[in-house]
Order: sequence, then structure tokens, then C-alpha cells
Amino acid sequence: MCVPEPSLRELVGIVAALMSVNALAIDTMLGALPAMGVALGVHPATRLTWVVGGYVLGYGVALPFFGMVSDHVGRRRLILGGLAVYVVGSALIAMTSSWPLLVLLRLMQGAGGACSVLALAVARDRYSGPILSRILSLAFAAFVAVPVLAPAVGQGLLAMVSWRGVFGFIAGCGAVVWVWVACRLPESLPAERRQRVQAAAVRRHLAAIAADRPFVVHTAAMTALLGGLYGLINCCQPLIAHGFGVPSLFPLVFGGVAVSVAIAAVVNQRLVTRWGASVTAGHAVNAYLMLALGHAAMAWWGRETLGVFLVFQVPMMFCFGLALSNLGAVAMAGMGERAGTAAAVQGALTSIGGGLVGLVIGQHADGTALGLTLGSLLCALVARLLLGIPPRHLAGVKTEARSIAPR
Repeated sequence: MCVPEPSLRELVGIVAALMSVNALAIDTMLGALPAMGVALGVHPATRLTWVVGGYVLGYGVALPFFGMVSDHVGRRRLILGGLAVYVVGSALIAMTSSWPLLVLLRLMQGAGGACSVLALAVARDRYSGPILSRILSLAFAAFVAVPVLAPAVGQGLLAMVSWRGVFGFIAGCGAVVWVWVACRLPESLPAERRQRVQAAAVRRHLAAIAADRPFVVHTAAMTALLGGLYGLINCCQPLIAHGFGVPSLFPLVFGGVAVSVAIAAVVNQRLVTRWGASVTAGHAVNAYLMLALGHAAMAWWGRETLGVFLVFQVPMMFCFGLALSNLGAVAMAGMGERAGTAAAVQGALTSIGGGLVGLVIGQHADGTALGLTLGSLLCALVARLLLGIPPRHLAGVKTEARSIAPR
């Protein structure tokens, strides 16, 4: 089958759609968690954190496979295969009546969704320089709308259908993306540019990556911060619904928090140009830590309200957005020819580690904000201790990190 080359505008849409499948699979169904728990007899309710955690763990485990193997066999077949697994997993979740099977299917769904990591590779295969920057910027702008709008979409669906219908909707969206890729996205990596997967080379790369202190330290700090994020995702819906007693406001609250991450992405490039990625990341982690400390103190003293939650969480997520992108940039700055393997390792470690930490935070949620705030504070403290060196002493990495900082 001869697939026509997409226009630049259509390529932006395809890349954004692929990038969005994970946010769609997580954020759309958050409002359905209580109904899922009742229908499947899940007790205690904290076990529902496995619905998010299962997806994240499946994604993290499969990520190295897609990242490494695509350089050998090409992008298109892996994307179509991953999307097929994602769609089938979503559809089976909509039909299951078994809680353990649902968790396994979420692992399967997340493993399929890991194909989204190839979206950026598809763009890089075709373009470079300013055009690539423009494609990624436009795709990211479209992508950030998904976590903002997805909870509201899920809430709207729940007004018309059951939680099974929400997963049917996710399966349908995945099927649309599959058809779009199958009909409009040809292979972007020709055979002559593919690389053989050599075990000896992979072992050398992994050994060099493990010995690279900036990579290890900054990736570990990213994992800690992502643990706080997944803890928030696990705790947010029950906290808004039961702790604050306003379940109808959950989409608005979650969307507002997500908007702050999107704003951070827009502001980040200007800050990186001025300070460099290392300094920006250090200041962002420091600010995140101070805000987390203040939020935990308010919850500890029993002063937590919805207003207090927003006052702290919105700027915390802004700092999170700044910290995560720049920590990743600094970690990858010295990778050179190992960049592909390093990106796969980083993605797997941060997803699996962060997902497990988020599960622990979610398991200790008690209907108040205390468990979430203490968990976020601990994650922030670990990230700050891992970085260790004050930001002003890291300015030497400014040039290298800036060149690969997210646009």
C-alpha cells in the first residue's frame, strides 16, 4: 500500500494525536474511578490507584522496546502495532467485570500507548532545524490541551453513559488515530538509515549511561518529582469529591492545574535562554520544595480548603513543568551517540519509578489532603537532595543543556 506523504500541517496533527493518547487514557477516566470501584467491588477505594498506576507501569516497561527497536525496524509498524494493543486493551477494559483483569488490561493498554514515544522520532526523521522546532512547538501546543479538557470530556460522558462507555470512547479515539496513521503516515525511516541492534553496543551504552553522574542524578530527581505528580493524579479526584465535597468541580480544578504546566512550557524557553537549563531547574525545584512545605503545613494544621489547595498546587505544577523539562535536558546533555538509548532508559526509569511512588502516595490517601501534601513534600525534598549542588555551581552546563532544552 502506497501511503502519501502528509503535509506539514497534517504531520503536526498526527504527531500531536500520538502524543495525546497517554493523557487521554489517564485523564479522561479519572472522574469514573468511584463508579468503577462500586461496579467491580473494589475495597478499600485506595486500590483504585492501580487504574492509573497500572497504565503508567505498562508504559514504562514497554518504552525501551519501542525506543530501541524502532531504529532497527522502522517507526510505522511499531506505531500501528502499539496503537492496536492500546485500542484492544481499552475495548476489553470496557467489557471486563474482573478487577484483577482490569489492572492487567491497563498494563496492556499502557504498553501499547508507549508507541507514542515514536511521535517525535517521526518528526525528526523528516525535518530538522527551525522547521522541526516549529512542528514540535505546534504539536505540543495541541497536546497540552488534552489534559486540560480530558477530565471535562470524561465528566460529560459519565452524564450519558457508564464508566464502560468512557473506556469505549478511549478505544474509539485510539482507533481513529490508528486509521489516520495507517492511511496518511508512511514509513519515515528508510531501510538504508536503520541501525542494527547489537547486544554488545547496547551493553556498552548502558554501562556508560550508568557511569554518567549528571544523567543518574537528574534522572533520579525527575523520578521523584514525577512521583509527586502521579500522587496528585491518584488523589485529586477523591480529594475534590469527598474531601472538599464538590465533585462537579473536579474537571475545572484539574484543568486549572494542568494549565499551569502548559504555561511553564511557554515560559521555559525564555528562562533557559537567560539562566541555562541547570540553573532554571535548580530554582524551580527550590520553589517547588518551599511551596510543598507550605502546603503540607496547612494540611497538617487542618487549614486545607479548596482555595488553599489551588493556591499551592497551581504554582507547584508550574514549578514542576519548569523543573522536569530542564532536568531532562541536563541529564541528556552529555549523551551524544548514546542519546537514543539514554532517552529510552530515562523514560522507563522515570515512568516506572514515578508510577510506583505515586501508587504509594495514593495508597496512603485518607480523604484529606495530608497524605498527598506530605508525599509531595517528601518527593520534593528527595529531588533537592539528589541535585545537591546549589544552582549557581551548575552554570557550567548551561550551553550544552540549552541546545537540547524542550522547545
